Amino acid sequence: MRRSLSELFGRSPFEPLQEHGERVKDTVQYLRPLFESIDEGDEEKFKELCININQAEHEADIVKNRFRSETPKWLFLPVNRRDLLELLSTQDSVADKVQDVAVLLGFRELKIHKEMKEGLFEFVDRVLDTCDKSSEIINRLDEILESSFGGREAERVLAMIAELGELEHESDEAGKRVAKKVFELEEKLDPVSVIMWSRVLTRVGDVANHAENIGNHIRLLFT
Repeated sequence: MRRSLSELFGRSPFEPLQEHGERVKDTVQYLRPLFESIDEGDEEKFKELCININQAEHEADIVKNRFRSETPKWLFLPVNRRDLLELLSTQDSVADKVQDVAVLLGFRELKIHKEMKEGLFEFVDRVLDTCDKSSEIINRLDEILESSFGGREAERVLAMIAELGELEHESDEAGKRVAKKVFELEEKLDPVSVIMWSRVLTRVGDVANHAENIGNHIRLLFT
């Protein structure tokens, strides 16, 4: 059966990727409130936030699965289909890790010790900055597609990817500082809490790592 040119070339492959990115962003927005609810000792708020995170992550999965099924192998794309799917998977991992954080925090009633509070929220904020930058880059993909991955627009996106790397580095350093503080509080926190906080901090750091990897995948589109 013959296909029309519009069917062969299809709409921009970045539109569903950007839609998925918005759902991922919906998931990430609950990260700081999640820790705030723990700091406030508000169990009901924490449970509600976990429900919201699960719902947002589920909606991201719906868009992800639709993107995979609606991007057939025969479709003519301006970029490699495998690269798009890898970018989609990396973006999805951001939401997955936020969900992991919520699950870990729900395993045990953790307390935010006053001596780790400032460092913890600084870390979370740096992670959110990293995610915001990756989201900003995703939303510029149509513009670099129009410029055939060249020119000033491409240079701007590459500069943003470099900024993204710096933001992830800052979040990594903030994570190391709060992790160090947790272990310094070993005598004031019970051993299980120290282990759980270590795991939680690792997962929070993973959120930023995957956000940075989004930029790394996009950089490959230019080669």
